[in-house]
Amino acid sequence: TVKIAGWIKTFRDQGEIIFASINDGSTHNNIQIICNSTNGKEEVMNNLRLLSVGCSAELEGVLVKPPSNSKEPFEVFITNVINIGVVRDREKYILSKGRVKPEVMRRHQHLRFRTNYFAAIMKIRSKALYALREFFDIRSFYHIDPNVITTSDCEGAGEVFQVVAPSDKVNGGKSDFFDKKAYLTVSSQLQLEAACAGLGNCYTMNTSFRAEKSNTSRHLASFTHIEYEASFGELDDLMSLSEDMVKYVISKCLSDCKEEYKFLNGFYSKGILDRLERFSSSDSYPRISYDEAI
Repeated sequence: TVKIAGWIKTFRDQGEIIFASINDGSTHNNIQIICNSTNGKEEVMNNLRLLSVGCSAELEGVLVKPPSNSKEPFEVFITNVINIGVVRDREKYILSKGRVKPEVMRRHQHLRFRTNYFAAIMKIRSKALYALREFFDIRSFYHIDPNVITTSDCEGAGEVFQVVAPSDKVNGGKSDFFDKKAYLTVSSQLQLEAACAGLGNCYTMNTSFRAEKSNTSRHLASFTHIEYEASFGELDDLMSLSEDMVKYVISKCLSDCKEEYKFLNGFYSKGILDRLERFSSSDSYPRISYDEAI
């Protein structure tokens, strides 16, 4: 007997038998659950009929091997319904309409993480951030967390967002919260350089902010920014470090997120597996001078 909890991904009521799949977010793959009127209690069947795509559920059942013609490695025969969080208006619930395009889901951001597409991206992103920390830690880099509110720009890296007091808190006509102009950082480079002069090798994964106007959908007003500074090295050392970092992170993600990449490669980002495997296995990336690049 096992207890499972998660959200219903698919649901099919065939009268005498109910099929559904459930997922708790820990893996890309769902678990199939079943119940039938022959072996199941009528009360359990009636409670299961309250389910629909998007419901949350806590269930008990018996882990069983499915028939030989099934594609499932195992399934759970439900014997008890502990709790159900129902979707009250099934007709308007957007995820019940099959695969929903990413641009549509961006208008329903609170539901994005329930879709396979965004869930796969977030799991890969989480693994990438972990791999970055691991990469730098192995190489004895210190992680620091500079303030994202700063009084300086950073070598013209981009337009800044200014931090001002709320309009109802303005005192004597001054809107600057800190009594001087302060901004959201466009880069933590200056703080890293100062830290590097005492700590040696260090890095951050701070959020950076850019206030440039853009006519495209590709401009990010804020983003996670990997920045690192190393003492007592040359340009080739930094380029080698950067190459190794890219390869390490990609390899880690490919190894630990196989199902997510398989899904993305099949439906949304065809060819992504081949491209990433080439990036991670290449002996060296081309290095050319600034003049050659121009």
